[in-house]
Amino acid sequence: MFYRDKGKKEGHNYRCADCARKRASEYRKNHPLRTKAATDKYYKDPAKRYKLGNWTRENPEMTKNYQRNHRLKKYGLTTKDYEAIYELQGGVCGICGLPETSSSHGGEPNSLSIDHCHETDKIRGLLCNRCNKGIGNFKDDIDILASAISYLGQPDLLINKKTA
Repeated sequence: MFYRDKGKKEGHNYRCADCARKRASEYRKNHPLRTKAATDKYYKDPAKRYKLGNWTRENPEMTKNYQRNHRLKKYGLTTKDYEAIYELQGGVCGICGLPETSSSHGGEPNSLSIDHCHETDKIRGLLCNRCNKGIGNFKDDIDILASAISYLGQPDLLINKKTA
């Protein structure tokens, strides 16, 4: 996969995304002062921060649409594809069976997250924010998850700090 680059004749960067990320990471390590100066210049400009923050607050619907379309495009889905998966799952999380409850700036609940296998990039289903973060924290590793299930099934330790 290559990043798009309108400045290039072919319309994309000549390095693959992985190589571009590695090169950028190496540059940041080798040039910490330049990187810090560029970052400070951008983020210390209150006009830029204010402008972006205000725009997202003043345009919550457009922000939400942009974010949703970006996620769909990232996984190669159309709105119809997402809605089909959503209907197939009954509008609830594929793990806990509950609807999404976390919300962003607009106050409305976020849409369910698109869960995918990091090795194959195939979509597994839709998850609520909590479950998506949960399996992410377990690195999508079945053995670690099985160990966690086993751990939760163990009897509690005899030490009880909550004495009346």
